[in-house]
Amino acid sequence: VLLELAERDSDARQRLNRINQVADERLRDLLALGKQRGVIRAEIDPLAASVLVRRSIEAAATEVFVHRMTDPAPERMLEGLTDMICRYIFREEPH
Repeated sequence: VLLELAERDSDARQRLNRINQVADERLRDLLALGKQRGVIRAEIDPLAASVLVRRSIEAAATEVFVHRMTDPAPERMLEGLTDMICRYIFREEPH
């Protein structure tokens, strides 16, 4: 509903854009902190990663909750998405 309203109403669109911007910035800051602490891969760009992660989650959620996708099962989608994000962001521990 909010996305539909944002398509028609410029004020709603600006507010939604601001919400997304703040969310991206907060995740960016969290990833930058993790990078400083050596938990996040050194080559990760925190802002690019925050945008990619949030949009990946948003896309998966849209498929499951809006389009009512059932195949693959939502649980499998969550498992795959979690694995993909973790492999992209976190440093691998030496074996």
